[in-house]
Amino acid sequence: MPIVNRLIDIYEQRGFLVSTGLNPCHFENFKPASFTWLIKESKNHTDGLGISTQEIYFLECLFEEFSPKNIFIVGNSFGWSTFAMSLLNPASKIVAIDSGFSKNSLDGIDFTNRTAKEENLRNVLALQAASPQDVEGVVKSSFEGPVDFVFIDAMHTNEHILLDFTAVQPVSAENCVFLFHDIHQYDLHESFGRIKNSVGGHASILLGTTSGMGIVCAGDPPPGVLRTIKTFSANEKAIPVLKEEINKLKHPRLKKYRNSVQKRIRFIRELFGKLNHA
Repeated sequence: MPIVNRLIDIYEQRGFLVSTGLNPCHFENFKPASFTWLIKESKNHTDGLGISTQEIYFLECLFEEFSPKNIFIVGNSFGWSTFAMSLLNPASKIVAIDSGFSKNSLDGIDFTNRTAKEENLRNVLALQAASPQDVEGVVKSSFEGPVDFVFIDAMHTNEHILLDFTAVQPVSAENCVFLFHDIHQYDLHESFGRIKNSVGGHASILLGTTSGMGIVCAGDPPPGVLRTIKTFSANEKAIPVLKEEINKLKHPRLKKYRNSVQKRIRFIRELFGKLNHA
């Protein structure tokens, strides 16, 4: 079931202006336009931006058949992803942590918990805690059993996503699914590759998501997950076609020159054809 309207309502009913899913092409190729901006008093209310509407659609597809019991989120900010997970997984226990170091993130923790109660989202809990040092304690005290879905969206550095993963892996289920935001956007391929090799399961970078999310399945992927991964991954056979079109845009003079040469070749062939028939 689509959740974007309900998700936006949660914020707009509390005084936020929500901007999400805008096409960068309409805004001078400003890439962050695609993501979610929570605006108050004509300013973005947080340091970070929320996942885009396209990424929410990815989650809708991901959780269509896959129903994790325990969901752990590293990086709550102002609760956008946390509420999205809750609306899509009403039967799951969802715990999100945030260090509280970024702008308004402490208020974001209070907002998330207060709003969850007001919206009757009883499966949500946001805590002030830091990764990696607090992860094990939070997971063991908050869940009955290991986590089976993890969303990591905190510090976007190779060093930090590796620390986040290393902290949560020991308290995760054998078939846990790990989702990482901004892998391609922030060029976090090095650490993602190391995580992929350490797990040994299925791993993909989802170029069909706005930020180029990365997903790792520790065991056999749950039902429907592989199909969704395929849908949001770049088709290898399509990439050369796209690159050719990009080259045409980058080199318009070369394109004109090629077209001119091809026209002259056709003209010469037609001319010789006429002479041969004369």
